[in-house]
Amino acid sequence: MKAVGRTLNTHGDLPWWLGTEIMIYRGEDGMTFKQFQSVKLGDLVKSSLPYPKQTGIGIVVDKKGKNKLKVAMNGSTEWTTRNKVTLFT
Repeated sequence: MKAVGRTLNTHGDLPWWLGTEIMIYRGEDGMTFKQFQSVKLGDLVKSSLPYPKQTGIGIVVDKKGKNKLKVAMNGSTEWTTRNKVTLFT
């Protein structure tokens, strides 16, 4: 970076135009956006949170926006995000 007169940003990333290869890293749990789009009311999902925070199988009872699901699980109904649940297969 010094050779081209630049400094690293706060994440330590190189600008894409200086790289020779672009790697995309998805460091997230849960379902992808495409999977979220295919979820319908009544679909089964399971918690992707580590035990003992919340475990079990739930039913999707509502969907809002690009990221939110309302899930009935363990006797209660709560809003959650797609990163905290996965499709039950």
